[in-house]
Amino acid sequence: MIGLMTTPSQRPEPHTPVDIANYLGERRNLFLALVADLRNGYGVNEIAQMAAPALSRPVVQEHLACVRLKEAAVSVLAGAEIGEWLDVSYPEDGSRRPRKVLMQLGGFTEEHDIDETLLSRKAIKVLESAGILCESGTDDAAADLTADIPLILTHFRRE
Repeated sequence: MIGLMTTPSQRPEPHTPVDIANYLGERRNLFLALVADLRNGYGVNEIAQMAAPALSRPVVQEHLACVRLKEAAVSVLAGAEIGEWLDVSYPEDGSRRPRKVLMQLGGFTEEHDIDETLLSRKAIKVLESAGILCESGTDDAAADLTADIPLILTHFRRE
């Protein structure tokens, strides 16, 4: 067995870093393809079935639900003419864990005369009227939003 051992300078380049980069790139492309298929009119269950060899149905459903929720929130806020002052985010490439749609104040500087508290309350009100709940870690979501703490957006069922 003498002579089979190699020194670090004699070893070939490792395969793992390259393969991980390739895998993550292809995984990102897969999540973006799910979104493209949704926007091209394919149903969520149909997409989940196509993706079954690589992703579980719940992962596909959760990802596409978040994409739809983000788009709905952006549309509602734009319709209320306050969308430019709020940042609603969800990475369509599936890179964020856990999968959550976030909203925070943004789009203005000190030069803008914006009442952040009023804006926060209006955003929460218009989203809730559209069936989108703004969750925070405290009892005052508007105060959290004003304090640069992102809110988590979720759907809720109106009774």
